[in-house]
Amino acid sequence: MKWLFGNRGALTVVAMGGLIALGYLDYLTVFELEISLCYALPVAMMAWGVGRLAGTLAAAWATTIWFGANILFANPYSSAFYALWNTALRGGWFLTVALTISRIRADLDRGRQLNASLNDTLAQVRELQGLLPICAWCKKIRNDEGYWEQLETYVRRHTRAQFTHGICPACIQSQFPGQIADEK
Repeated sequence: MKWLFGNRGALTVVAMGGLIALGYLDYLTVFELEISLCYALPVAMMAWGVGRLAGTLAAAWATTIWFGANILFANPYSSAFYALWNTALRGGWFLTVALTISRIRADLDRGRQLNASLNDTLAQVRELQGLLPICAWCKKIRNDEGYWEQLETYVRRHTRAQFTHGICPACIQSQFPGQIADEK
């Protein structure tokens, strides 16, 4: 079945052939057996596999075939109004199927694209977790190969973080006592 939905031409031939076969079956059963709901399957196939416009055209074609089979050849109505009314109802049903199925397909495709985009974004996010061996004195980190490297180098390599350097007020007071005026 996957080969069919992967080939728009084959899908169109199968769906249109199905509509013609349903019309012929509708004609053969006269008005005793109601199969108009079955027309929705080829319409849905076109809307899913080819797109909204193709589904809409298939709905119009299904309505025309149903009209031809049930109204012109087999189904006597007491008034032309009833024939047109039933045709309009079925055409509306076929169109609803086509538009709904094509919308579901578009939403699923959009969801797949968003999911792929999210997976790409998640693949780019790197997170540090677990225990990091760090020197208590110089604050170097031991990497996976067993070498010690600067904290900034390690974090930059494993995340997207960038560093700027400054001196906190406590370090200014302890490292440069009396040289810089206290700011209050």
